[in-house]
Amino acid sequence: MADAAGFEWPPHRASSSAPPYELQPGSGRRGPEELWGRFDGAVTEINRVATGSDLIEVARAYEALAGAAGELAGAVEREDRASGLLPRR
Repeated sequence: MADAAGFEWPPHRASSSAPPYELQPGSGRRGPEELWGRFDGAVTEINRVATGSDLIEVARAYEALAGAAGELAGAVEREDRASGLLPRR
């Protein structure tokens, strides 16, 4: 709706923005590498589109990041439950 009403994303991010250190490759991040690859790709896409003004592209990029982060959270929780770090359900 906002897009149809003519709203635009206000470009404000540098294309080289990076997530916090703990979420970057080589920092000891936990979880499946393939999901981290998806997360890294989503961050790259946000950095690309957030320098522009297309509200729909930005929304899609954030939706992809949310999906990747959610899958990672689920995978880490399953690993923690399997290892005994978290109690089994």
